[in-house]
Amino acid sequence: MSTTTEEVRPVRDDEDEQPTLRHTIALLTARDGDTEFSWDPRRPIEVNAARDHFAKLRAEGYMLYRVEGEERGEHIREFDPHAQRIMAMPQLQGG
Repeated sequence: MSTTTEEVRPVRDDEDEQPTLRHTIALLTARDGDTEFSWDPRRPIEVNAARDHFAKLRAEGYMLYRVEGEERGEHIREFDPHAQRIMAMPQLQGG
C-alpha cells in the first residue's frame, strides 16, 4: 500500500455554521473501559492533536485499525486524518 501525504484544509470563519465533522480514535481496554478521542478533519489543530494521540498509542504498543462501516478493520501504522473511525486495541501477548 502506498503512502500519500494529504493536505488538511483549514475551516474558514464562514464555514463555522456547517455541521462539525467528528472522526474518532476509540481505545478499547478491559481494565479502563472504552474511551474516545475525536477531531474535525478540517481543523489543523485538531488533526495535529489526533496525530499526536495516534503516535502515543502506537508507542505504547496498541494496534490501530481503520474501520469503515461494518467491514473488518484494516491495520494501519500511519495516522489518516480522513479515517472516520480508528480502533486502538492492546496488543495480545502470547503465553
